[in-house]
Amino acid sequence: MRNPEWVALSDAERGQLVGIWLLAADHNGAIPASTDLIQKLCYLETKPNINKFIELGFICQNGVDVASRRRQDDQPKAETETETETETETEAKKQKKKFIPPKLKDVIQFFTENKYTEESAIQAFKYYADGDPPWTDSRGNQVRGWKQKMRGVWFKPENIIKKKGNTPPWL
Repeated sequence: MRNPEWVALSDAERGQLVGIWLLAADHNGAIPASTDLIQKLCYLETKPNINKFIELGFICQNGVDVASRRRQDDQPKAETETETETETETEAKKQKKKFIPPKLKDVIQFFTENKYTEESAIQAFKYYADGDPPWTDSRGNQVRGWKQKMRGVWFKPENIIKKKGNTPPWL
C-alpha cells in the first residue's frame, strides 16, 4: 500500500491491476496477452495498460502470458488421501472415547484407595456433577479422565503448615 509505484497509479489503474491479479490467480499466474480479452474477463470499463504495469514491475511478461513477479500462492496445497484418512481416524477415536461420568461410589472408592477422605471425594464429585454442564472444569472444558483430574486437582494436602514467629506474611 505504500509502494511509490502503487500510490502513483490512478484509482482506475489500481482497480484494473487488482482485477488482473485475480484473473492470474485463477489461471496459475497466467493471463491472456490480449488486452481485449483481459478487459472482458476482468469486467473492466477500459482496456488496461499492460505495458505500464510491466514497466512498474507489478506484472512480468513470460512469452505470450503475463504473470506477477510479486505473486503469492495463497491456495493451500491439496490434502493427500493419507492426511484425510488420518483426520478421519482421529475423529473416530474421539467419538469412541466419549466420557462416561463416574458414580459417587466409584469416586469414593478411588479416594479411599489413595488414602484421601470420603468427605473430599463427595466434595469433588458434587463439584463436577453440579457443574453446568456437568463434569466440566473451572474453564468450561469437558472432564475426560476423571481419575487424572482428581489426582491433579483434589489430591492435595488439606492443611498447610504455617511458620510461627516473625516470619513475613509472604513466606
